[in-house]
Formats: sequence, structure tokens, C-alpha cells
Amino acid sequence: QYLLLGRAKTGVLNPEELVGGVLYVAVWVLQLALMVGCTITFCMWFYRVYRNLRAMGITTAFTPGWAPGSFFVPFLNLVRPFQIARETWMGSEASGSTEPAGSGLVSLWWALFLGSRIIAWVGSRFSGQTMDSMQTAHMVFVISDVVSAGAALACIAMIRKIDRRQQESHRLMAAGA
Repeated sequence: QYLLLGRAKTGVLNPEELVGGVLYVAVWVLQLALMVGCTITFCMWFYRVYRNLRAMGITTAFTPGWAPGSFFVPFLNLVRPFQIARETWMGSEASGSTEPAGSGLVSLWWALFLGSRIIAWVGSRFSGQTMDSMQTAHMVFVISDVVSAGAALACIAMIRKIDRRQQESHRLMAAGA
């Protein structure tokens, strides 16, 4: 896409480059569809694991609805999802667990997630009417996508660990009852 923008600047495009542009748009649509699907799935998971804390007898600072809902409230979405994720992480630790209570995994996920959103916002500031500004924006969006992929990997690791911690807590509670 970056090279396509460079060639468009010169006014010379061949059919293969036009096909490349169409493929770029198709990949973008696929990326958008995957992002929407993953967002819905993550919000459902986030609600459930936060609600599980109450079922484990832990008093939570917020209602379970705030777990997914906090992502959609401007300004609050900069801190509340992280607070809820950290509370979920800490509350999910099984009694007698040898795993350390504090983990940088939640912080890493949140830093990468916010970082990717900030980088994308910066890229949108470069989007203008000139080919140079479009090329710059494209490169910034590529960087945002790479950081977003890192956030996704950290999120997957966080999900797996929280699920494992809650399963262990449930096992210990069932054994003690």
C-alpha cells in the first residue's frame, strides 16, 4: 500500500497495482470484521470473569456490567478497564497458590492496547489531501497494527492465566466445601 501510494503520486498505476489496492481494501474489511468479533467475544469474557469474582465471595469495586461497559465511556475508558482487569487478576488468585499475585501481564496488555490506540490516533492526524501525508499516515497505521498485535498476544496470555487462576480457585473451593 505504501508503494502504491508512491506510484499513485507519480500518476502511473498498472493493473497489478490496482489489484493490489483492491486486495488491501479486502484485507482491511477482514481485519475490521475480526476486530469486531474479537471485541464482542472479549467483552463477554470480561463480564463473566469479573462476575465470577462475586461468585467466589469477593466483593468487587464495580458491578459486572462495568467490565465491558467501561470501554465505551469516554475518558473513563482510559483507566477503568485496566482497574477492572487488575482487580480480576488479583481476585482470581487461588488461596495457597504459588503463583505471584502481582503480574506485569495486565499492565503490559493495557500499555500495548492504549499505545496502539494512541498511535492510530496520531496516524489519523496525518491523513490529509496529499500523497505524502497519506504515505506517512499509512506507515503510522502499520506501526499501530504491530503494537495492536502485541496487545492481542498479551491479552491472550492474560485471558489464559486468569481462566487458569479462576479454575484453580474453583477447584480449591469445591475441595474445601
